[in-house]
Amino acid sequence: MKKIILVIIAIFSLFSIENNVFANNTYQKWLIENLLNLEYWPLTYELTLEKLDRYSFKDPSLKRIYADLVKYDSLTRTAIIDAHKDWVYDYYTTNGIVKNYSNFVYYTNSFFYYLSLIDKNKTLENNHEIQDAVLSNYKSSQSYYKKVQSLISKKDR
Repeated sequence: MKKIILVIIAIFSLFSIENNVFANNTYQKWLIENLLNLEYWPLTYELTLEKLDRYSFKDPSLKRIYADLVKYDSLTRTAIIDAHKDWVYDYYTTNGIVKNYSNFVYYTNSFFYYLSLIDKNKTLENNHEIQDAVLSNYKSSQSYYKKVQSLISKKDR
């Protein structure tokens, strides 16, 4: 019985001792968190996993649209990371934005892939399977983009 009481006291003492390594006040953040950038890096990394593929188009309209998309994609990613660093959204909303934006990029890549096939071979414009793939990927891209828009409209502030 004495051993059990001693173990309980030892455990209680261990958890009640203040340790500066784990202190988390307004002046000092967690040292390991800062060292490994745990607060921002995982989300930033996850956002960079799905990237827009490179395409070159003969059609000037497609060329312009794709170039603008690449530019806006970069701006959007920066805005998402900045909003996360400023805690504009809670943790779950931010993760939802990142996951849905990654899905948007995935389906947008597929959409432009099929458009590039058509751009290189005009006979594919009448191919039913290619047209279904274009429409399906476009709708999926649209759906995930709307989810991102919806989540972005939910600010904590």
